[in-house]
Amino acid sequence: MDDIEKYDILHPLMAEVVDACYKVYREFGRFFMEHAYEVALAYELRKRGHKVDSQRWIDVPYYGEVIERAFRADLVVDDILIIELKATDEINERFHAQIQTYMKFARFPLGILVNFHGELLKNNLFRKSLSEIEKYEASRQQRLRPLVNSCKS
Repeated sequence: MDDIEKYDILHPLMAEVVDACYKVYREFGRFFMEHAYEVALAYELRKRGHKVDSQRWIDVPYYGEVIERAFRADLVVDDILIIELKATDEINERFHAQIQTYMKFARFPLGILVNFHGELLKNNLFRKSLSEIEKYEASRQQRLRPLVNSCKS
């Protein structure tokens, strides 16, 4: 079990959202448009008692100012988890960067990137944790610092 999968245990919401994704996937299959998955997933989560915002605008701080409506999250669940939905042939790094950026600026601790067009949902569902993202960025900065310092010489 990797660190992110532990969040299914630590955060029951993460496990419930994953379960709801599977339910929608089993019902619709893999060839609907993204919006259909969004509406169905929002419905399923509301039915389970969660507060769900669709297409929620997120403001971003910028040098002491606020850029209003800087980006829009597909779904926000209980004000702590962002879901970024995709209906594409394959997930690339840009999609991972997108949800990680949303989480970082909105300060949501949990996120899920899900691609409903993948052959197997388990290979197209990615759990995200803001603490894991921040740990990775900190270690990346530590690794890059010697390279930056050597370039200045």
